[in-house]
Amino acid sequence: MWQYNFMPNALAAAMMYRLQGKEDLAKSYFKKAADFTRDLLKKYPDDFRLHAALGVSLAGLGEREEAISEGNRAREMMPVSRDAILGVSPMEYLALIYTQLGEQDEAIDILEQMLKMPFGWTMSNTIPLYRMHYYWTPLRNNPRFQKLIRESSSVS
Repeated sequence: MWQYNFMPNALAAAMMYRLQGKEDLAKSYFKKAADFTRDLLKKYPDDFRLHAALGVSLAGLGEREEAISEGNRAREMMPVSRDAILGVSPMEYLALIYTQLGEQDEAIDILEQMLKMPFGWTMSNTIPLYRMHYYWTPLRNNPRFQKLIRESSSVS
């Protein structure tokens, strides 16, 4: 349980292919990731990390309702009220789900919340990682995301 998240190689590849504009290839890898994660969920149905990863995979396939449902399920299974460090991970994945679905305002709402939370060894909820991590590349041209980066950077 020490690992804070789960990212199948196929899911990371899918997101990279999408960023490169290789949508057909991205979709095939999102499907591989979803199938792989579903198989793991049969064995480990109570693992929030698997539900979060499945949500991102489904978002990549355009399965909006199921993706958001899996993301929310992961967040309910490991809320920040239960663990302030591990609870950030399902929030981050829910933001990633919204990002993959093109729902940028919802993603940014979550990223703003995460900035107000403590961070652990992953430091996934920091401005430097928002700036450089490929997860958030689709948000970079969003004025609201740019403002979040600017305003948070100037508060030191």
